[in-house]
Amino acid sequence: MKNYKKIFLILWILPIMFINWKEPAISTIDNRELLSFREIYPTVQDFFDNLDELEPLLRDRIGFRNKMIFTHGNLYNLLFQKLEHPLYEYGEDGEVFFTFREEQDRQKENLEFVAFLERADQYLKDREIPFVVAFNPGKHLVYEEKIPHNILVRPKEYEIFVKAMESSNINFVNNLDYLRGLKDETIYNKKFDVGHWTDRGAIYGITNILERFHEMDPNIEVPDFNEFTKEWVKEKYLPVSNIIINEKVEEFQGQGGFKNLDPEILNEIRRETRTDEHYRYINIFQNKDLENGKRILIFRGSFFNQKEFIYAPSFQEVVE
Repeated sequence: MKNYKKIFLILWILPIMFINWKEPAISTIDNRELLSFREIYPTVQDFFDNLDELEPLLRDRIGFRNKMIFTHGNLYNLLFQKLEHPLYEYGEDGEVFFTFREEQDRQKENLEFVAFLERADQYLKDREIPFVVAFNPGKHLVYEEKIPHNILVRPKEYEIFVKAMESSNINFVNNLDYLRGLKDETIYNKKFDVGHWTDRGAIYGITNILERFHEMDPNIEVPDFNEFTKEWVKEKYLPVSNIIINEKVEEFQGQGGFKNLDPEILNEIRRETRTDEHYRYINIFQNKDLENGKRILIFRGSFFNQKEFIYAPSFQEVVE
């Protein structure tokens, strides 16, 4: 019995001894900056005045935190089929979704955004520059029947935005209905990277957008699905977590035909371009051999990350 007590005592003391004092500290498991000792307790007196802050601070900084989360998360998933992770939760039939949070009423912001897009559209029309806006849905909208049964998703937010866009004079591509019609084609993986569409889903969604450009200018070509090559890879973990999934996913590659701009020139452009401090991404692809090719400027989100193999060959130059 004494040996058991010693083992228990050691297991209790070791995490305290190896507290993470690093400043700042980023957690790769839950993809955020950990609570800071310096910010919460800049002085000794602050420590005694704010003892309530100690518990969440220790939860963030306790030694072996990642290993404990890894062990707990995988055991819980194995034994109870439940995801113990701040980013993920299970839906129906083992489908993984980002954790559902209480929705905010953003009706006013959505309508203001549409009004902004209408002003941008008119500005560009006055200069004879085509403008297209595309709506690309998240997994919970394409696979509504798979969301957790205890979650009540209010679709009003996106419905208000889509309805306002369709009532405007903006050239609008709504990929929601299109991709819902293709949901059996694995638009999203069952578990891996559920915040983004699959390569297959991206090919369907982006080529649907390119079809609109082709209607506007027949010189803008739309790639055929059969032009892409496919391979299967195994993803061991959920992204930014150590939860084991061992899921086979498709990866596609295109035929090339475009090149990244020279890195030195691109870095110079990045230095000279005024950008938001949180969104500094700028990239340029060129396809100089494309006769009568068009140049395009894309404002995009992470859905287009590493998907340039789909759309870049259709343009002489892509700036994004």
